[in-house]
Amino acid sequence: LTTLSIPNGANGVRTTPSPQVTVTVSPKNATAKVGDTKQFSATVLGITGGTVTWTSSQPKKVSIDANSGLATVESTAKATDSVTITATVVGHPEATATATLTVTA
Repeated sequence: LTTLSIPNGANGVRTTPSPQVTVTVSPKNATAKVGDTKQFSATVLGITGGTVTWTSSQPKKVSIDANSGLATVESTAKATDSVTITATVVGHPEATATATLTVTA
């Protein structure tokens, strides 16, 4: 009986795992009044030139430009409303980060 060990994949082919793509959002917690804007930014690690798409959990209260990360508190928002802002890395939907924007009086 002979045991053959083939490292890193079948047929002796070396495989390199894909780098883990991660994203962080700044600021993590923010406040703004009705009519105000708040700029969010994202840092993508694990790939070169990574970009994100921005979304709001309640776009009728706080809208956000999907490309720039500029959030606007809409007239339908009320003080103490709390909205989650999410950045998702383009091409890597598993890589997300969130921030919270709370509406103030």
